[in-house]
Amino acid sequence: MNLIHADVHVEDTCYLNGKITRVHDVLKVVMRKNVTKPVDMRFKITSIHCPTCGGSFDATKNKICPYCSNVYRMEDIDWSVEMLGR
Repeated sequence: MNLIHADVHVEDTCYLNGKITRVHDVLKVVMRKNVTKPVDMRFKITSIHCPTCGGSFDATKNKICPYCSNVYRMEDIDWSVEMLGR
């Protein structure tokens, strides 16, 4: 497994003290590459295909396939986010 550490720069719009303001944030991210898996350029976390039954579901809302109850593990894909924070 290969780990990549990076800073992600984002612009946020916030409502603070009665005003809408823009805030520049820098988030720390650590991503892991599973070198045993080829990169899937069509990957979308909102459209996961279950490796057991082939059913499609949104992995941001479900960690278990709603069709066959297989547990979905992010560790089994090519890239995964290990840490995201400030």
